[in-house]
Amino acid sequence: MYAFLILLAVSITPITAGPDTARRIVHSRDATAPAAWVPLSQASTAKGEIRWDLLGEDARENFERILENDLTQVTSARELTSGKSRYDLRMSGKLPGCVYYGPSYNHFASEPRESIQELTRSAAWSVRGHVIAITPGFFNGQPFSLLTVQTERTLAINGSQPDQILQVLYPYAQFKAGATSFCKDDYRFPHIPLIGDELIVFAPRGEIGVEATLLMPDRNYVIFESGDHQLTLPRELRFEDDAPRSLDAVEEAVRSSRRETRR
Repeated sequence: MYAFLILLAVSITPITAGPDTARRIVHSRDATAPAAWVPLSQASTAKGEIRWDLLGEDARENFERILENDLTQVTSARELTSGKSRYDLRMSGKLPGCVYYGPSYNHFASEPRESIQELTRSAAWSVRGHVIAITPGFFNGQPFSLLTVQTERTLAINGSQPDQILQVLYPYAQFKAGATSFCKDDYRFPHIPLIGDELIVFAPRGEIGVEATLLMPDRNYVIFESGDHQLTLPRELRFEDDAPRSLDAVEEAVRSSRRETRR
């Protein structure tokens, strides 16, 4: 999947994310740029005004463009408004009154990996863990969720050891900032995460920000299993003849691939 992310290759030592990372404004390595991560708790003023000074002018302009092309509820072709997007809210599953942000293609530039073996070989590490907190906010001016992941065990490692607590950016959101409802979804990340979900994360492309280590996985670098044991596989892996049916099976495939690589 995307796993969930955008990562800048900079030769500095990343700072380990602390337990309060999700609640902090995190700036990018470019001191002149707007904040990379702004939690919802700090994204609006007491009067309900969006903090565009933190999110940045590009974020404001993008927001205004989305409003200009906002989706209109229609039930027949006769009701279509000229120049508006066409869908029926009753059929789409989208919430009325929410400003919708779609996929962020610029965040996920690499080609998807098409097997567990490719994922394992291409990642610096892979870990199994579970979601212990979900914080809504804005990443690069767009609504996102920040997943706090407690790692349980490392499955494979080709480089440095991953942190015990990971902060994983995920392109799904549904929240209200000030007087505005914000929503984001991405067909490449079909799972809606919940606290308690188990997951396997393959090392994404790097870290974002100098204040904390934020991870942004590419599109199939994170695999979830919900509390009712429903496995959500990335589209690229879903149609394999031997596609795993549980997170335990994914873990075994990762370990098996790692053993084969060592031979």
